[in-house]
Amino acid sequence: VRLVGSEMCIRDRLIEAPKCTQIVPNTAGNAPLRPIMIPFEPSNLAGILALALLGGLILNLMPCVLPVLAIKTLGLLASVNQLDRAAYLRRDGVLYTAGVLVCFLAFALIIIGVRSTGVYLSLGFQLQNAGLVSLLGLFIFGLGLWFLGVVELGAGLQRQAGRIGAFHQGSGAFLSGVLAAFLGAPCIGPFLGAALGAVLFQPALTVLLVFTMVGLGLALPFLVFSFYPAAHRLLPRPGPWMETFKQALAFPLFFTAIWLLFVLAGLADERAVLSTLTGAGLIAFSVWLMSRFTGKFRRAAQLIASLLIVYAGVFSFQAAHLGKGAVGAVGAVGAQASASVIGAYGKYRAQIWSPEAVETALRQGQGVFVDFTARWCVTCQFNKRTTLGRKEVQEAFAANDIRFMVADYTQREARISALLKEFNHPGVPLYLYYPSGQTEPQKLPQILSPSLILDVIEENKG
Repeated sequence: VRLVGSEMCIRDRLIEAPKCTQIVPNTAGNAPLRPIMIPFEPSNLAGILALALLGGLILNLMPCVLPVLAIKTLGLLASVNQLDRAAYLRRDGVLYTAGVLVCFLAFALIIIGVRSTGVYLSLGFQLQNAGLVSLLGLFIFGLGLWFLGVVELGAGLQRQAGRIGAFHQGSGAFLSGVLAAFLGAPCIGPFLGAALGAVLFQPALTVLLVFTMVGLGLALPFLVFSFYPAAHRLLPRPGPWMETFKQALAFPLFFTAIWLLFVLAGLADERAVLSTLTGAGLIAFSVWLMSRFTGKFRRAAQLIASLLIVYAGVFSFQAAHLGKGAVGAVGAVGAQASASVIGAYGKYRAQIWSPEAVETALRQGQGVFVDFTARWCVTCQFNKRTTLGRKEVQEAFAANDIRFMVADYTQREARISALLKEFNHPGVPLYLYYPSGQTEPQKLPQILSPSLILDVIEENKG
């Protein structure tokens, strides 16, 4: 393919052409364009696996995983009531690790399966479905109510601690591992993007190995703690403080549910958000019924509450339908980008990304900085508030005639997917800087700082 425009290149990529040219045409004239490829050598697999393990470890520091870590911490504290604390902790650590690994392997198999059809699927795809986001938000909200003690009004501390311990035995530990992986996967932190990007289009066994290492890295701190007897003595003795601590942990869960509502608002219209909030109201009412009525009315209250919880799930499916109706068929990025994504930069000018907009800016002699972002990407939001939205960065863009563009990947969009595939990148965030007069962009790190951006601009002057 020679200089035939960006759309031709993207179509070739979507049908798995062996090579594709740089998506921005070369303004110099007739010179052929060079593809951007990230080489993968089998001899580098050990280093990539090490990066995947390190990236999984860093996921434990991401805000989206913190609520699940709070649940795990509560489970560890409950272990002080076990007759054989060491055996309990070992079993709990193994089951938690199994849940994490099963979830990451499921992600890998889904990505491999979808890839075989010629379609690109990035990490975070699970949060691009409005119904799934709605259902997850309701689940975490209900879990927060349970932590707050609303379900167990009047129960003693010993009974509550026993139930907490029972929840974390067996399936409870496994499910908490699944939930940690589910929420943590979209947070592509340092090292993880490089490891996954290098193998995303490699044979299935290589992809499965790397995803396994990511999961192992996420679960490793709890697994090591579970098998390290000296660490068990660090657990404090039980007491009334555990009830206060348990209730305090409800609030990270509530804030996570609020964040999921924010994500949902970018996937669908306000009716989907209203539908989810209605489901939350039904869950709260059902919890009140189960805690309020006892004796001969208890069974009836439990039956009604169960029906209300099922009906709340129906509202999540309705949110999925509203999401599809609001988005419609995949079209231009400008039709799908949320106004709030652009408006988040306030008085600073941001333009909706498109390959044509990049091409036009470069032909006019301007530089281009592209922020590939999504509402569900916590790293993206962090970089936006600490770097890209800062006054000195935006003023540097303006002073150096650099067009600042935003590509919203909250919903799956074909042209953004094609570009992520072009760069062998597993998902957002992705930051590309096209210096003036150059057709090939520089790929910046996933964690930004104002000094990094200013240094890159300074290095490319002239």
